[in-house]
Amino acid sequence: MPLVIIGVALGSNLGNRRKHLDDAVDFLQTIAPLAALSSYYVSQPVDCPPGAGYFYNAVAQFRYEDDLPGLLERLQRYEITRGRSLPSERGFNVPRPIDLDILYADGTLVAEPRLTLPHPRLTERLFVLEPLVEIAPDWILPGSELTALELLTRCRQKFGKQQVCLRIA
Repeated sequence: MPLVIIGVALGSNLGNRRKHLDDAVDFLQTIAPLAALSSYYVSQPVDCPPGAGYFYNAVAQFRYEDDLPGLLERLQRYEITRGRSLPSERGFNVPRPIDLDILYADGTLVAEPRLTLPHPRLTERLFVLEPLVEIAPDWILPGSELTALELLTRCRQKFGKQQVCLRIA
């Protein structure tokens, strides 16, 4: 596989959220040096059970040249070693110490049972778009001509006060 720019969303809403993100950043750097890392953001849980805690979120970018399914496997193994429960039918909505999602791999389009790129909910998540715009405002969504900044503007218009995401550090 050629060298590509990977975007990964980081999230945590259990335990010491900041430490979980710091540790995940250290883990990502064992895969490849980070080209960019956003500030940390706090956001309300979206599609989570009642009483779920607020999330800390960030987005990281790095250059990668190995296979994407292998990267997904590494990220999921890390999540499990940090206490994330195994995915269930609605596993992406459960509270978790750490969540690492591959958002994109340059302009690569992937539609496989275990991996879809770009991430299918990327355009509907303020907690992904806010940090993404901080590090890559001109990133273009594969299959469209919209930049991350334009996607963020649309997301803010669509969800208004339903989603809140604030930079904390």
